[in-house]
This record gives sequence, structure tokens and C-alpha cells, in this order.
Amino acid sequence: MTSNPTTLQKGRAVLLAGLMVLSVIAMSAAFAGAAAANHGDEDVTFTDQALGMNDGDTAFVVESVTAHEGQYLEIEHESGEVVFETELDGDLTNAAVYVPSEKPGQYTATVYADDSKSDTKASATATVYGAGIEMSDQSADDPIDQVNVDVAALLDGHGDDTEFDVVLTDADDNELGTATGLTGVNNDVSIDTSTIETETVVTATVYLDGEPIQAYYDEADGFVTIADSATVTPGMDDGDETDETDEKDDDKKDDETDETDDDKKDEKDYEKKGDKDYDDKKDDKKDGKDYEKKADKDYDDKKDDDKEDDKDDANGDNGAEDDDGVSNDGDGDQDTDSETDQSQESEQDAEQDASNEQEQDSEQENVASDNEDEDGLPGFGVGVALVAMLAAAMLALRRQN
Repeated sequence: MTSNPTTLQKGRAVLLAGLMVLSVIAMSAAFAGAAAANHGDEDVTFTDQALGMNDGDTAFVVESVTAHEGQYLEIEHESGEVVFETELDGDLTNAAVYVPSEKPGQYTATVYADDSKSDTKASATATVYGAGIEMSDQSADDPIDQVNVDVAALLDGHGDDTEFDVVLTDADDNELGTATGLTGVNNDVSIDTSTIETETVVTATVYLDGEPIQAYYDEADGFVTIADSATVTPGMDDGDETDETDEKDDDKKDDETDETDDDKKDEKDYEKKGDKDYDDKKDDKKDGKDYEKKADKDYDDKKDDDKEDDKDDANGDNGAEDDDGVSNDGDGDQDTDSETDQSQESEQDAEQDASNEQEQDSEQENVASDNEDEDGLPGFGVGVALVAMLAAAMLALRRQN
């Protein structure tokens, strides 16, 4: 018995076939949507900035690039110079791209579908500036109401006519003053500030369009502002008086020191002079003693000469005998002549001795007078005078004989 499909069965078959077709179509659409999504998320983020440093080179950075393997990335200067290009060998997701360059100006970063550059997937443009600022420590005797910035610069690569500001702040980020409307390179920029009365660390920052301009530095592992800091040191209100007082005190101290040194020097010189005078006085005494000794010696020598002369006179009166006992008249006459000569010589010696003694006595009297004045010993002079008188008396007695 042959069974024919019923109408219900035919309907089910048609429905199943339709479901299968719809499934295939839906799956194809899903695959197509996924493929479109994977190639439609290219993106580039690139903002204005200043030239910074990366790996020891002057450079800037394209902050974020999202692209796919096989696509092409290019970065071009406004002059038409391509400073960076590469074909991606893998996908990039929010990747930073560092571009070595020393030229300020406008740059464009572009993602192309391939190196033919006919299909642009993503693009961004930014201006890269050459910017810098420098300042040094400074001080003043009075409270400070003006701060100087040594150098402030902003270069745009085409005329350098972009205006910028320099904002001065303290350590708490309080604004102290601003220099506005600057262009290009500026030296010795003076910024009027609120009064600074105590030592303060100030920071000068380059501002562009109301915001501090930044640059990427790999040492900081990110962007930093273009700024520089310095210490500002004002004097106190009585600073000048203190300085003047200190100076007067120093002068007074120096004068006192000099006066003390001079007094010590004079005292030392006086001591040396006194010692010298005292030594000279001692030497005078020594000379007096030496003279006394010499006078005594001369007097003793005179006494010995007188005794010898008396003895010779005695021998002359008594005569002389030869060894055989016979008197020798010739010898007697010779003795008389010799005695006369000796007497004359003795008288001459006596006169010479008297003259010498008178000179010595005069010198002794002078020495005695000097010693009396210097030593205050009048008895010493009297003794010398008595010795001189005794010597004169003996000399007179000798002449009579």
C-alpha cells in the first residue's frame, strides 16, 4: 500500500527548509559584522606639546595609536618631510609612538590601510613647540615685589609669533604674578609680584592658551610642565641698621684689637729698652770694678818699684866688692852713674806714674760720680778720692827722698 504525504507533512518540510536558509543567512551576516568591527576601530590621539627627551634624543610623542597588522603608520612635518613611517607587523592598541625630532612645527600622524596610502583609516594633527624657561636665585635688602626670569621661550616653527605667558607661583601653588603677551625668545623677563618678605621658593611656568604647556620626558615616564624654580631671599626691614651696627662693631673691635696690640708692643719695647739700660748700667759697674782693679794693680806696682829703688839706693851707698875682696873704684863710679840714671828714670817714671795716676784719679772720680748718680752710692767716690790722696802723698814723699 502506497502512502502519500499528507498536506501537513508537506508543510513541515517547507518550514524546515526555510529555517535552514535563514540560519545560513544569519551566520553570514554575523561573520561579516565581526570582520567589519575588527577593521573599523583605528584611532590616533595626538595633542599639542613641547619637544622633550626620549632615550637621550630630542623627541615628541603620539600618545595613542590603535591599528592592525599590515596597516601603515606615517608621521609628517608641515614642511612635507616624513619624520616617521612603518608597516605594522602586529596590532596596536592605545600604543604610544615616540618620534625623534628637533624641529618645532605642526605634525600629522596617519594610519593607512596599506603602504599605498590611498585608504586613510585614522588621522590627527598637533603642533610641537620648542619651549624653555630658566631662572636663578636672587635676593635684595628690602622686601621683593619683582622677580626676574632669565630666559622664557616658545617657538612654533613658522614665525615664532605664538603668544604665551609666564606664571609665577610659590611652593603652595599660589599665583604671585604673571608676564603676558610674550613671543619667541625673551631674556630678563621682569614679573611684578605681590610683596615677598620672607625667603620663598618660586616657580615660573610657560602657559599656552591658559594651560601650562607640557613635554614628554622618559626619565619622568610621562609629561611634565615647562617650568623652573629658584629661591628668592628678601632682607628684613631693619637689615640696613643691622648691617651698619655690625660694621661699627667690627670697626670698634678692630680698633680695640689694634690698640691692645700697640700697647703690648710698646710695653714689650719698653721692657727691652729697660733691660738694655739695666744691662748697660751693670756693664758700667763692671767697668768701674775693672778700673778699680787696674788702679790697685798700678798702685801695687808703684809700691814695688819704690821698694826696688830704695834697695838699689842702699846697694849704691854700701858699694860693691869683687869676688877676691878687692874694692873696685871703677865699679863704684859706674854704680853711682847707674844710680843717677836709675834715679832720673825713677823720677821720670814717677812723673809718668803721677800723670797716669792723676788721669786715672780723674777717670775714677768721673766713674765714681757716674756710679753715684746711677747707683746712689756716694761712699764709693769718697774711697776712691782717699786712695788718690794717699798716692799723691807717697809720690811727694818719694820726691823729697
